[in-house]
Amino acid sequence: MEGNELSPSGDSQSYNLKGYDKISLFIAVFLYFGSELNIIPFQTAVLSFLFVIILYLVLDS
Repeated sequence: MEGNELSPSGDSQSYNLKGYDKISLFIAVFLYFGSELNIIPFQTAVLSFLFVIILYLVLDS
């Protein structure tokens, strides 16, 4: 069974934040709180978050 990305072990498969990981994490938190506080519509937040996930997968491959 393969190790998870979030495994706490110190090997090369362990999860570490790269530059765009931090940016996408910041965007995700911003979108979440933005939608919770009704600053931006929830649908917009969800679509933006999905876009960030897709972008992350493309950059990571």
